[in-house]
Amino acid sequence: MAQRRMLSKVFTEADSFLDLSLEAQAVYLHLNVNADDDGFVANPKSILRLMGAKKEYLNELIEAGFVISFDKVIVLVDWHVQNNVPAKKYHKTQYQAEFKQLVIDENCRYHQKNEAGRQQDDKMAPKRIPELGLGSELGLDSELGLGSELEQGLGKDSLKGKPTKNKEPGGSDDRLLKASDKELKDLIKRYGPTTNLFFGWLVRDMGIKISDELANRVRTLCKNMDPQGVN
Repeated sequence: MAQRRMLSKVFTEADSFLDLSLEAQAVYLHLNVNADDDGFVANPKSILRLMGAKKEYLNELIEAGFVISFDKVIVLVDWHVQNNVPAKKYHKTQYQAEFKQLVIDENCRYHQKNEAGRQQDDKMAPKRIPELGLGSELGLDSELGLGSELEQGLGKDSLKGKPTKNKEPGGSDDRLLKASDKELKDLIKRYGPTTNLFFGWLVRDMGIKISDELANRVRTLCKNMDPQGVN
């Protein structure tokens, strides 16, 4: 898990954040530092004790919509807005049951699914290729419109490189390095929109081992892309 965390000046100086009590703001900063690579914090009560802070300040964050609380863990709503974990250091959260209850909107903010609004929430979720073996022999879902030669090639590579519990991603990124800028941009738009989410898709869902050359190229392309939220 990465040891350094980021905070955006745009976020910390927004009226919605400054409207919080100073104590709640301080709690948020400590939660941000202690979150895993997907924004989950397993020990919020311990952090409060360490700070000498009251639980009411955590409740303030929850009520204000900065934190989503589950039974045993919490997640920071704006995690992907601020944090871009390098692909080589990224480790998916161990709280997969809770992670699967979330969707991410076009502004890279987490939302919790609910039965009444599930259909609407699902539309906001960044599209992900399902687990291999679902949809087709390549692991591609025709309903998502995944049919380009590049995506099909990645599907074939991922059969060899799909991560397992005790194995790092091992698929080659050669196809991506040979892809045109347009093809790469299309993939980033589909599976991002942030570099962190895109790299997460490659590593976690496709089993692709990302080289420094590819990482630098993706970051350069993202900087030149127009859609908001891509960084």
